[in-house]
Amino acid sequence: MKINTKDRYLGAALAQIVEYDVFKSLNKASDKYGHYKVNDCSRILMKYSASSNKSKKPAGFKYSFSFSKDDLKILRDDSTIFLALICIDKIDSICVLTKQEMSEALALLSKKPSTSIQVTIPKKDGSRMIVSGLDNKIPHNAFPKAIFENATLDQKIFVKPLTPAPNVKQQENTSVRRVRG
Repeated sequence: MKINTKDRYLGAALAQIVEYDVFKSLNKASDKYGHYKVNDCSRILMKYSASSNKSKKPAGFKYSFSFSKDDLKILRDDSTIFLALICIDKIDSICVLTKQEMSEALALLSKKPSTSIQVTIPKKDGSRMIVSGLDNKIPHNAFPKAIFENATLDQKIFVKPLTPAPNVKQQENTSVRRVRG
């Protein structure tokens, strides 16, 4: 079977999700390619782009992500969704936007005729990514941690074992075993 480019890049992002220590499940959220449900409570829409730099000495690497009407509807209508922007080129990285960051970026999209978001990875500060329309920079290590740390309280209780208080003596070794299904 031939491996498509989009499968390779989304596969790299999905591997980081399933290898995260509190991962439980991953399912398709809709028929939309790249739209998944993580741990039965968070959703993620993934898109990828290659750098569009043409000059020999760029100040950084720029990536452009286009959004269809279906993409925008999914992003606006789902309160538990994250957006993963997979940047491919000399620096491969994944920029994850929380619902709040996405709302800011989408607000900017609604004010201009284009339906694309720009991500820049500066050469001098390659540890953070700049997203058009956002004031803050997104750290490279935010993915996939943001998906799991911004989960609902019910999910956090379900996936993370509670540790006893420091002064409480445990009666026996009660280890919690994580089972992936």
